Parts: sequence; C-alpha cells; structure tokens
Amino acid sequence: MRKYAILLLCIVVFSGLSIAQNPITQSSLGDSYFPELGNGGYDVQHYHLEITPDFEVEALDATVVILMEATQDLPELNLDFWGFEITELTIDRVPVEFRRDGIELTIIPTTPILSGELVSVSISYNGQPRERLDTRFYPVGSSGWNFHDKGVFVTSQPRGASLWYPVNDHPTDKATYSFDITVPSSYVVATNGQLIDIVENDGLLTYRSETNDLTASYLVTVHIGDFVYDEQQAENGLSIRNYFASDFGSFATNLFAETAEMIEFYEGIIGEYPFDVYGSVVSNVDLPFALETQTLSTYGIRILDDSVRTHVTLAHEVVHQWYGNSVSPARWQDIWLNEGFASYLSLLWAEEKYGGDILIRILDNWYEDLTAPDFLVDSPQAIGNPSPQQMFHSSVYWKGALTLHALRQQIGDDVFFELLQAYYQTYRDRSVTIEEFIALTNAFTGSDLTSFFNSWLYEQSVPDIEFE
Repeated sequence: MRKYAILLLCIVVFSGLSIAQNPITQSSLGDSYFPELGNGGYDVQHYHLEITPDFEVEALDATVVILMEATQDLPELNLDFWGFEITELTIDRVPVEFRRDGIELTIIPTTPILSGELVSVSISYNGQPRERLDTRFYPVGSSGWNFHDKGVFVTSQPRGASLWYPVNDHPTDKATYSFDITVPSSYVVATNGQLIDIVENDGLLTYRSETNDLTASYLVTVHIGDFVYDEQQAENGLSIRNYFASDFGSFATNLFAETAEMIEFYEGIIGEYPFDVYGSVVSNVDLPFALETQTLSTYGIRILDDSVRTHVTLAHEVVHQWYGNSVSPARWQDIWLNEGFASYLSLLWAEEKYGGDILIRILDNWYEDLTAPDFLVDSPQAIGNPSPQQMFHSSVYWKGALTLHALRQQIGDDVFFELLQAYYQTYRDRSVTIEEFIALTNAFTGSDLTSFFNSWLYEQSVPDIEFE
C-alpha cells in the first residue's frame, strides 16, 4: 500500500491543481475572500524595509526596495498599498510614473518589463499609518503598524501588511526580508529573522536584521519598545531569542523557558524545524490575541498567566511555524489548515506536559460547546469555507482540531503521524489548498476519505465522535 501511496502522492504534487477560484489578473490573485489583495504577473524575491518612525506624531518615513521577477510581460505592475504620501518611485533607479486607486498602486515602467526580467522597485513614502480596519469585517490582528504609548507592534493577518508597506499582499507570494529600523537609543527593535548589526549615528540606533527563509507578508513583524533580551539554545543549536517588556521580563523568562523543549517535541512529530531562528516577543500592550509572526511570535501582556491555556497558546504558535508559516494557505478560505493543525497539535504538548487525559477533556469540552444550540446561531460550522468575517471564529479552531482527531481515529496512530510528516515535507515553503490536502491524504492512505472530510469541513452539523 505504501508504494501505491507514494505513486499517487507524486501525482498530487505535480497535478497543478488550481489555487485561485477567480481568474488571476495583474491586479488580483483571485482570492475569493479578499479579491483586492495580491497581484499577478511577477514573483517577489526580496523586500528591504528602511523605516524611521516618528513617535511624537506617530508617523513613518520609509523606503522599501522590492526585488521581483516578471512571470509575464508587464506594461504595468500593481502593488497593494494603503495611504501615505509617495515621495519617490523608481525601477532600477529610473523614476517612473504611478497612479493610485484605493489599495491599488499601479506602476508604469518607461518600457514594458519582459517575462523573466529581474527588476528592483524602490518606493519612498511618509505619513501616518491608516487607522485600523473595521473589525466587523477584518480581524483585530489585521491592523498592521500600531503605535502605542510604550512603542510599536505590527500584526497583519490577513491583510494588514499593505497598511504599512507596499507589498504583494498574499501568502502565495513569499519572499525573504531585510530591515533597517532606526529609533532613538532608548528603544529596542525586534523583527523577524536574525539581528545582524546595530549602528549608532547622532543618538539614533539602526537595527539591521534579515530573514533567510521565505515569509508570507502577513507574518512580517516589527516591535519597538523597552525590552529585556533573553536567549536560549536548543540542543540542535537553534537560537531562540526572546524580547520581553522590561516590566515583566523576569516572569516572562520563566514562562517561556520550555520553548526549546517544545520545538524539539514537535520536531519529533512533524519534522525538522523550518527556519534559522525562533523566539517570541511580549509587548507592553493588552492584545486580545497572539499571532505566529514568523520566527518571532507576537504576544501582549495577557499571555503572562501561568496556566494550561497559556501553555497551549505558546505551543499553538510554535506549531504554526510548520503549519501556517512554512506550509501556508493558498487561499484565505483554507485557514482551517492553519488553525485546525495548530489547535490539535498544541493539545499534544499539553498532554506531554500535564499527562493524564487532558487532550480528551479539552476536545470533549470543545465538542460540547460546538453542539450547544446557542453556539450554532452565529457559528460557521462549515469550516472549510467559513466566510471572511468568520475566519477566526472559535469553531474554525475547535472543529478543526476535532476533524484531525477524528481522522486519527479513522486511519490509526501510525499512519496519522506519518501523514503529518508527509504533509509538511510535501508542501514545505509552499502554499496548499484544502483540496490538495485531501488528495494527499487519500493518496497516502490508499483510501478515499473525501466524504469524511466533506462531513467535517463543509456541513453545518458536527459529526458524532467518540473520545477514548
């Protein structure tokens, strides 16, 4: 059966399944949830962000340099970018014309960019970041660059990146990043990736850092504040660097002390950790969420509660480095592939840490909540297509976790954990749809589980499940 599964797995990987539901155009990647996000015709290789924040007026003075390869001939090209005043825009250092319409920044090269051509687009801009989006339609974690009374935090899921820098704002176009963030010497800067240097000039410090791993735009983050730096070392040599608001540094250091052990635990389940570094930042702000910003998970002070829920949350964001960050959603309706996997596998850490039947007890509680009559009123039980407004509803997390537990019961422990590794290895550094995951599962197990997934992912009711 395993040879048969591997053969079918190859068919799945190279079948060229469609990612977008709508046509890909120069100004859209066809995502049905956010059709205005993302642009076709090119592949971004690298973003270099030079940003100097003005804390008095809460504004940015910035230049972003984008290295991109054209995938078709481009008489024009589009980026996603809200607000700000653009002061200079060049392609390969030659000034070019541009126009703006809402989120769309349309750039007009002096001559068409030919398919396969590599160009450097530089955009200088300044002004105040756009006010956060209406949370009735966009999650609170989608607000982009946020000044607060103690500094700055940046969270952009699913569409906040375009609120603070020009970008191809969709997870299917990943790129590497480098940062030059210049701040007064009283501040510390934390970003994705590795800190390369700190340069002092006229009382200002420029923090230079870079990522070597492909990163989706919504996972890019910058934190500025009064931080205590804490570094750990995993047994495999992985550097784990944490930044904790100084008022809570000692307590946070103890709370996050098991991070290396946690990563090693998940390497045993999923496979080698995907990136060069990991760490967390706890900003001195009351965030009602945590976010798996790549290699530097974001938390507010609410995380500082030494409880089962806290440790499950810490594990949840670690799991996302594999499922969500390395293996990313091809469309925003595929969000279950992020949240279901992180929710279920975080319970495995709780089981490891606390023992007993804690996994089953938590799943049973989630099942009771999901099947309660008053919960069904506003719950998107069809988690395979929950709607843009309900992408981060609790049911996506809870029913997503239950789906995986039911799958584990269906195919058995050995095959289930082999599947976790095969899924990661197949789509590492890539994007994936739910349909592709189902096809992979069918191929790997040699069984047609389509009706199983349909009942769990696309029906309003919650299937029966036994907890053993």
